[in-house]
Amino acid sequence: MTAKDFRKLALALPETEERAHMNWAASLSSEEWKAVQEASKAARAVRRSLQDLYEKKLDPAAPAVQALIIQLKDVSRRYGVFKLHAAMLEWNPSITRKYFEIGARGYWVGMSDDFVAYLRAANAAAPWSKALTQVTDEATKLVEQKVEPSSELGQALAKHLALICSDHLLGDPLLYARRAPYSPFRKSVDEKGHARLTSTWAFLAAALEAAAPGALDAQLPRSTAHFRVP
Repeated sequence: MTAKDFRKLALALPETEERAHMNWAASLSSEEWKAVQEASKAARAVRRSLQDLYEKKLDPAAPAVQALIIQLKDVSRRYGVFKLHAAMLEWNPSITRKYFEIGARGYWVGMSDDFVAYLRAANAAAPWSKALTQVTDEATKLVEQKVEPSSELGQALAKHLALICSDHLLGDPLLYARRAPYSPFRKSVDEKGHARLTSTWAFLAAALEAAAPGALDAQLPRSTAHFRVP
């Protein structure tokens, strides 16, 4: 996406929603604004280091690249961005999802297509990405089969997602499920594919919400073969 395309996307928001978001943003404390700015600065620094490795033609799965991908992933947790996203969703889920979408598309502005592909490949090689792909693939099957999120299979997936979030410091699993369809690292898909992705994560969010108190704290086997959807 070019900077011009990004501006068009941002300007497409209804004026009332833009004003509402500005009013909400104005309510943030100076400490919260500082954290947002520091998070953005930290993410840019990590991406610059990743670009250096890209220019050296280091494999996206190489340990040095993966160490930086972990740093990039951890920026949101370290600077409290997770909490800010949770507060935004609590404030107005509809408007927040639109801003998440704008952020996901704008993330790549100014980067070459080759570098974008390199970052996507590096993220896809990360262990949490591989684990999440397995969970979302299974969840997509359950959605297509119209299985309820509260079913045994749905709850097994919810537990596994919670375990992945815990193991890889991805934050609260329910917040992750609500935020995931708008990640800049989501798969590049058409409108139909994005609708399928959104439905998959909505299923996982509903499964997490349907879990009995304490159920997600139970340990799961590392293999998910026992609940693979036929």
